[in-house]
Amino acid sequence: MIWPVAEIIGELPRYFELRAGDSIFTGTLAGVSTVAAGDHLQTTIERVGELEFDLVAE
Repeated sequence: MIWPVAEIIGELPRYFELRAGDSIFTGTLAGVSTVAAGDHLQTTIERVGELEFDLVAE
């Protein structure tokens, strides 16, 4: 990663309010394709649950 997770979390409140339960997606590593509208994403947080969604263009 380019920036440490703690630094990312510290910067986000400058742009919007973080609330309990928010997920922070940090992107992909170099060489991994980007995400785009129409992609289906799924993530799992141990002992918390799963999040699954489709990206849409705004």
